[in-house]
Amino acid sequence: MARKKKKKKTTLLGVIRQHWDAVCHDRKRRWARYCAQVFVFLTFAALGVYGMTQVEESVLMSPPQEAAARIELIDVPRGLDNIMTEALEPFALEPWSSETICRDIGNVLERIGWVKDVVSVHRFPDRRIEVTCTYRKALAMVQQEEGFYLVDEEGVRLPGRYNNYSEMKLIQGVCRTVPKAGEPWQAPELRAGIELIKILSAEPFFDQVTAVLVHNYGGRSDPRAAHLVLATDQAGERILWGSEPGGEVEENTVAQKLELLRSNYRRFGRIDANRGVIDISVHPDRIITPEIARSRM
Repeated sequence: MARKKKKKKTTLLGVIRQHWDAVCHDRKRRWARYCAQVFVFLTFAALGVYGMTQVEESVLMSPPQEAAARIELIDVPRGLDNIMTEALEPFALEPWSSETICRDIGNVLERIGWVKDVVSVHRFPDRRIEVTCTYRKALAMVQQEEGFYLVDEEGVRLPGRYNNYSEMKLIQGVCRTVPKAGEPWQAPELRAGIELIKILSAEPFFDQVTAVLVHNYGGRSDPRAAHLVLATDQAGERILWGSEPGGEVEENTVAQKLELLRSNYRRFGRIDANRGVIDISVHPDRIITPEIARSRM
């Protein structure tokens, strides 16, 4: 007969140990579950804080859509700052987000006589609008009965009416009607005077020239007299230049006339040779001072 296996007796200590093992196992599972939950919570909390920080930074970096633009003018010539700033005052409260603000600024600046070209009007995310233009520079003053007007090298009339300014070269004898500021002055005699000033401006004696007289441009008053005459900084002294640059007929070229003036400047320190009236249009190797020259002014 087979022997029956004896059942192990369960002692109190064994029961306690089994219970303890069960309790410890259960605690480990609950602890692991708790740790996992805490980890997940902390992870989502960290992500939430990071996300809110990014949103806050984004909000701070991005300008309010209705905030006013900050308009910055780039490389404005000295003396034009106030003029340009005043022209842009209507946009002081214009929203940065306005779809037409850049175009509107460009349109306003194009109507300012000092502005030659509006190069760019660029909007930036930090609420700046940068404006870059090229500007006209005064070359000479045109004397008229009612006052003096500035023109640039292209013959465009610049804004304003002025008193005589000794540092600017004068052009006297322009007969045409004064145009609006920013418009070309349609007068061939003015263009001739401007061209002569541009030629003389490269010479070391340029400061001795005070004006170009164009009263007899094209011989309209006297065909035999000089079409263009230079006035110097010695009262009443004149240099008979002759025809407009490029329009010489049977007279000295521009280069020959300049060489005569340079020679006078080297010898006498004066382009007018300290004489009342000289003519540099006739002989390439010398000036003349005929009595008739006084009547050719």
